[in-house]
Amino acid sequence: MLHVDRSVVHLTTPRDVLWFDEGVRRGWNIPDPAPGWMRQWGVRHLRCLWRLVVDAYNDHRWMKIGMYPTGYNDWARYAVLRGWC
Repeated sequence: MLHVDRSVVHLTTPRDVLWFDEGVRRGWNIPDPAPGWMRQWGVRHLRCLWRLVVDAYNDHRWMKIGMYPTGYNDWARYAVLRGWC
């Protein structure tokens, strides 16, 4: 996994900077980069939607036994949506 650094992501908006700072503060790593064709406009949106469904299912399963999400999945989905991984 890649560590979050400014050479991997292109921080173009204030929201991107907040996203970056949150990841650094919590010590999170972005997922490994996908092939270039998977980071194209329509494909990355489908990947993000798929991750949303899978993460919601897994979060529900973990909450049944008393464990709650940390926010990493939302953070990683934003990176997928932006095409960084």
